[in-house]
Amino acid sequence: MAVTSSVVPGQTPSVPAEWVGVWRLNPEESKFGAVWGPGMPEGGLTFTGQTLKIAVTAARLKITGDTITSELGSLHEESDVNLDGKETVLPPGLIISLRRIDDRAFDLIVRINNKGTGNHVGENHFVFSADGQRLTETKTHTEREVVPEGTDQTQSAVIRTSTTVLIFYRIPDSK
Repeated sequence: MAVTSSVVPGQTPSVPAEWVGVWRLNPEESKFGAVWGPGMPEGGLTFTGQTLKIAVTAARLKITGDTITSELGSLHEESDVNLDGKETVLPPGLIISLRRIDDRAFDLIVRINNKGTGNHVGENHFVFSADGQRLTETKTHTEREVVPEGTDQTQSAVIRTSTTVLIFYRIPDSK
C-alpha cells in the first residue's frame, strides 16, 4: 500500500508500507567498492553480513544497520531523520537529510566537514522493487579537502570516491 507524499500542515508525513521492515544483505549479489573513512582500517572493510531495519516514528524515518566485517567484527549504526527533508544535525557536526524521490525510492544524504574528521559526503540511494521484496542501496562516498565553515563543501578538491551497491531481501513477516 503506497501513501501519497503530500502533507497537510500539522499532519505527519508518511511513507509507503513497503519501505518498513527488516532486510538482509545478499553479499554474493552486492558489489563492494572501497569502504574507508574516519576510524576505518587502511584498505577499508570487508562486509560479511548486514541486517537493515527501516521503521517510521512520528515524522521520522529510522534506519538501523547491524553489520559484520572481517576487520572490525560487529558494527551497529542508527540514522534517525526527518521525513520532511529538513536536516538533522548530530555531534560532531554530522548532517543527515532525507530526499524522497517517489514511493519506491529515497536518498539519505550524510555530510560532515571538520578538520578532525575530514570532508565526507555519503549519498545513499535506496530503491525498492515493485513487489516490495528487494531493496537496492547504492552508496556513493566522496572525500574532499576540508573547507571553512559556511563554504559549499562540494566545491573543494576531491581526494577519492567509492561506490558500493548493496542488495537486500526482505526478511519474511517483517513489515
